[in-house]
Amino acid sequence: IDAVLPLIQVLNSDDWRIQQNAALVLMKIGDVRAIGGLASLAARVENAAVKDAGGKAAMSLATCVGEEGMAGDLINAANAYMWLAERYYKRDASVIKNYLGTYTIWGWKDGSLTNRDVPRYMYHLELAEDAAASALVEDPGSMAARNMLAAVHYAQVGALEGLSDDAKSDESVQELMEKYWGVLPITAAQGTETQLGALDLGLMWGDGSVARGALDTLPGVWDDRWIAADSPLVRALDSDDKTVRFAAAIAALKIGARDPYPGSEHVGEIAAQAADTGSVRQVLLIEPNAELRASSLKALHAAKLFAVAEADGASGFARAKEVGTFDAIVIRASLPDKLALMIYNELQRDFRTQGTPVIITGLGKEMDAAKELFQTNVAYAAADPIEVDVIATAVASSLNDDQKMALAISKAACEALAGIDKTATAFTNYGAAEGALLGVLSSNKPDDIRLAALSALGRIGGTTAIEGVLETFTKTANA
Repeated sequence: IDAVLPLIQVLNSDDWRIQQNAALVLMKIGDVRAIGGLASLAARVENAAVKDAGGKAAMSLATCVGEEGMAGDLINAANAYMWLAERYYKRDASVIKNYLGTYTIWGWKDGSLTNRDVPRYMYHLELAEDAAASALVEDPGSMAARNMLAAVHYAQVGALEGLSDDAKSDESVQELMEKYWGVLPITAAQGTETQLGALDLGLMWGDGSVARGALDTLPGVWDDRWIAADSPLVRALDSDDKTVRFAAAIAALKIGARDPYPGSEHVGEIAAQAADTGSVRQVLLIEPNAELRASSLKALHAAKLFAVAEADGASGFARAKEVGTFDAIVIRASLPDKLALMIYNELQRDFRTQGTPVIITGLGKEMDAAKELFQTNVAYAAADPIEVDVIATAVASSLNDDQKMALAISKAACEALAGIDKTATAFTNYGAAEGALLGVLSSNKPDDIRLAALSALGRIGGTTAIEGVLETFTKTANA
């Protein structure tokens, strides 16, 4: 059982002897997770013995961190908590400790320890949230702490949005969704500066869910500031993640700045790409059984999924890290060289693969054991050479959210273009958008998206759009 996190909460006791003993034990254990609590204890208490114990313990841990020049910064409680928050978010092995598969968040209320269990996929984010909130308590004026809290909240929402429909139907997951969606207005109320700060963190971490969350919120709280070359919004327009680029262009259209800024000339073109976006289906299969590997690849290709395969965990993991752009990864629960859970955890630590849907395959007891380990944040499929279609079906099902996101992006881009005032904004290059909107209009996308494209063409389309619109109207299916 992990004693460190409960002991950190015990530092909040009103009994100075308990505080002193807890500080001394934490110093002896030498776990860096205690550095924030110890630094806070040393700063706030008046009892000389407790202050001395807390200060010495905090300095001991700060020195052990081993990062040059950090010891002095880390004995400041707010800095220490922020240092921890970032490492919790990144699942740094020095702070994320899993004991016997338990994921418990500890607290202190009315003189007693409290605890609550959270899903494994939320554990590091809950710890990051607690650390950032503690930093804000230590320094109420800290913009870094506010930015971190907003970023972690967007990551929490993103983690829940990425679950399968089956997982979302679970009552405990629905409670979490209600909790975090309820916090969205509070996060938005922090204003433009905090949204830009969260966006900056999302871009720095390569976390699309954080960046998109901040960009979705930004237009509603925009304070009409000048958009400079170093603005995170400008950098988001040039992101390697197309979903972030699209969200940035949509946000820029809604903000509707009157003065040109770096990248504003590309907003129309990026929005056009967003309007016409579709989902990419590229799959990695890690399967040691040669017969099942071959038949699974055949089934995946028949389902119009481009798939590549590796025969062992090490090769599969290396391929996933090398490419970094797979839309789904299928992993056999029992591999000859690596634990499937170990591969999954490593994929979650890499920003390029942490949001990729994972499907675990297996049979009988192999699958039962996998379900106990992985809980609800992966999909499952039987590893049966006779019925390999179930693997392709599971992959396609896991990609439904990808398709939903593509359609949501397309609709948002069309609606943003429909709301633009060409004469009062800095945007140019609407020609590219016109062609893309005509493509949407003639596509088989849902009618609400096509109607939004039609509205956008009415707003920004020129004479060249008339022929395409009239051609669409001549088809009886579009009545």
